[in-house]
Amino acid sequence: MTKKNSYEPKHYPLTPEEWDEVSKMSIEERYPYLHYSVSQNGYVDVITNQIMDHGVIENTFWNSGLTDDKGKPTPFKIVQICAPRVNGPYYAPNNPDPYPVVPILNADGDETPATGIHYNTWSKTHLQYTSNISEENVLPFIRHMKYLVSFNDAHYKKLMDWIAWSIQKPEKKLMWAILMISGQGTGKGTFMDRIIRKLVGDKNYTQIGVDNLTSKFNTFVENRKVIFVDEIYNSGSENTNQSKIYDRLKVPISERTMTIEHKGLKPYGVRNYANLFISSNHLNCLKLEQGDRRIYPILHKLTLDLTNSDNSQGIPRKLAEQHYLILKDGSNYAEDWVPENIDKIYSFMMDWEISPDFSRSTPNCENNPDFTELANTALSDTEKTIRDAHDQEHTPFDKIVVSLSDVKSSLGLQNTQNAIANAIKGLGFVKKEGKNNNKNYKLWVHNKFKDYAFIDLFKLWKGEISLNK
Repeated sequence: MTKKNSYEPKHYPLTPEEWDEVSKMSIEERYPYLHYSVSQNGYVDVITNQIMDHGVIENTFWNSGLTDDKGKPTPFKIVQICAPRVNGPYYAPNNPDPYPVVPILNADGDETPATGIHYNTWSKTHLQYTSNISEENVLPFIRHMKYLVSFNDAHYKKLMDWIAWSIQKPEKKLMWAILMISGQGTGKGTFMDRIIRKLVGDKNYTQIGVDNLTSKFNTFVENRKVIFVDEIYNSGSENTNQSKIYDRLKVPISERTMTIEHKGLKPYGVRNYANLFISSNHLNCLKLEQGDRRIYPILHKLTLDLTNSDNSQGIPRKLAEQHYLILKDGSNYAEDWVPENIDKIYSFMMDWEISPDFSRSTPNCENNPDFTELANTALSDTEKTIRDAHDQEHTPFDKIVVSLSDVKSSLGLQNTQNAIANAIKGLGFVKKEGKNNNKNYKLWVHNKFKDYAFIDLFKLWKGEISLNK
């Protein structure tokens, strides 16, 4: 019929060495790598994850020399016979089974009972683990991490726990993201592209920018363990302002399932395993509100000036060099040391003991001064005026219930009611609507009082009854 394959088919991701071998194969040798995916109504090459419809398959194999037992070219029939039939792809981190039986997700992210099998698109890193790697063995890496967080002990612990969680528990998504704000040349790119990419595995990592966030298509989330959102900014335009960018980030950051919009395909649901790391050069890149549970900000506050004996923060040049780019032996940290020691970094982080207070669901920013600084930076003048009045319990915030007209007249604001409403929403107020004496009212009350009956809230607003805050 055809010549026998010289390579044993493997229906799971290949190592870099196997990729080299596969790339030299003829078409006849490669066809066993195809799956027929029911959910995608097409064939998937598990080497490249490329989806191919019937026409592409027909054209690809027609000139391959494949024939039936009568010598007639029937490539499509041969492919149909040889390609395993599966329900579709499924990204199952830490699952060694190349064909896991898993629940199916629809476009809304709802599960249906597991039926049939899927092919697993996850593959672990090629890095090798070695036990008993000490801090001394990876000291330049430790120094780099401490420098990134401006030698802040709490930030260092959070960053190291984030790294360890991402590689030790790839099947468990974090519901919050790190936002690192710094100037150019602080080592964020080295950290993410040369270190994190290798620790989680190249196929499980991707880097995106603002253009990806403003696009209607969001395939960058699919089949990823870590997403590096590089250099977000607030241009002030409708598509790239603080609020719009953050709105686009909220679902990838905190939702366990997502609807994927893929060009040319119907929307479909996937599990979201991605942990996000966001970087920026601008303090006003995102509009954060007090109580936000999605972002842990780290503001890099060191500026190394290697041309002088000391920089503005008083760190001696020699110490600064050791903490970042230039090692004692004169070698370059990013170019030389990291590639040679990446397996040691991986082993060290696999053994890192994640802090007992590290939470999967919230970043716990209560004691993070960088969060407060960032949230205040993002406030408009109106929001600052309203927040100051609220914090000092000035009129009308000496009452539990307020109206927008109360706020506008008491503080002498010229803004529209929508702007004022958005400002008090940021303080935790919610709108309550109701009637009194057949007249409609819209009142605003702090979230912790939202379940009170409207008539009681109305009386509180009018001062007919009182309640301690």
